[in-house]
Amino acid sequence: MALIGVVGVFCLVPVVLSDAPDKAKTVKPSLQSLPSGTRVLTRFDERRVFDDLQTLADRIDKTLPALAGLVDSRDAASLVAQSLWQGAGILARKQEIRGVREDLAKHGHPGSPMTSRARLELQSQQARAGALWREVNEDLATLVSQLTVTAEAGEAFVRDKEIDDTLQRTADAINKLSLDISPIEANAGEQLADKTTAVLTAYRELSELYGGGTQS
Repeated sequence: MALIGVVGVFCLVPVVLSDAPDKAKTVKPSLQSLPSGTRVLTRFDERRVFDDLQTLADRIDKTLPALAGLVDSRDAASLVAQSLWQGAGILARKQEIRGVREDLAKHGHPGSPMTSRARLELQSQQARAGALWREVNEDLATLVSQLTVTAEAGEAFVRDKEIDDTLQRTADAINKLSLDISPIEANAGEQLADKTTAVLTAYRELSELYGGGTQS
């Protein structure tokens, strides 16, 4: 196994080390050797979702240079990193709940021999684990949704700004070349009003949800 660390998050992914084809072996690191305060994702499903979160974070990061004057790029990058850290916590919790549900499911089929008391306790714990599962999925959906909104708002602003810049530049060129006494007005910047509001709203809501400092 190999460790990939991102903002204190470690994803255990299978890696085969080999000096020769007949000497291939899988190396598994000791979890005790990890730095304290890290979050470890060992399940494929949770690692895949964290990869998706990182992809959203990368999309947001690419828009930050164009958002100068709207948001502070350093604060925004820190906020996104904090959101990823929160996401890693949600996913670490989810994989633990997944393990509990799998343990309970081993004894949940109708033919399992058990006393009435044990069956009632099993059903009670399955219900509680199911409630925790729904809760953690709601938390994850909220994070994914907010990061998606933030990425899309920034990207829409960048697209409109590029269009406005182009229209202003071409309007100036056409006005210089034209003999028409009525100049073209590109109205550059007016189309950005809604996109600007969307960007500011997205970052405000992201900060309200995940900008309260590192949580364990």
